Amino acid sequence: MPPIALDVKDGVRGCAAIAFAVDADKWGDDSRFLATARSARDGAFDIRGLPAGDYFVTVADRVREDHEWHDPDVLNALARSAKRVTLIEGQTVEINVQLSSLNSQGSGGCGR
Repeated sequence: MPPIALDVKDGVRGCAAIAFAVDADKWGDDSRFLATARSARDGAFDIRGLPAGDYFVTVADRVREDHEWHDPDVLNALARSAKRVTLIEGQTVEINVQLSSLNSQGSGGCGR
C-alpha cells in the first residue's frame, strides 16, 4: 500500500503540524490515525503514512510533549479551528492551514 502524503503549507517555522482522525474513537495512544511533523526550513510540513479516512489538520503554536497529542481535550480544542480533509490511498493532498493557538501567552516561540 503506497503511503498517503499530506503536505501542509503555512510558512510557519518552529511549529508542529498535526493530522488526526475526525472520529474521536481513533484518538487513543499509539493510534495510526494521528501524526505530527515539525516544520521544514521553509515552514512546510510533510505528514506521511496515515490510513485513508477523514482528518482534521492544523498547525499548533507550540510543540507539545508527544503524549499530549493524544489528549482528547487538546484534540477537541485543535479540531475547532482545524481544516477537514479526506485522504484516499495513494493520494497527496496539499493544503494551507491557519496557526492554532494552544495557549493564551502567544506563539510560544513559533513564528513566521
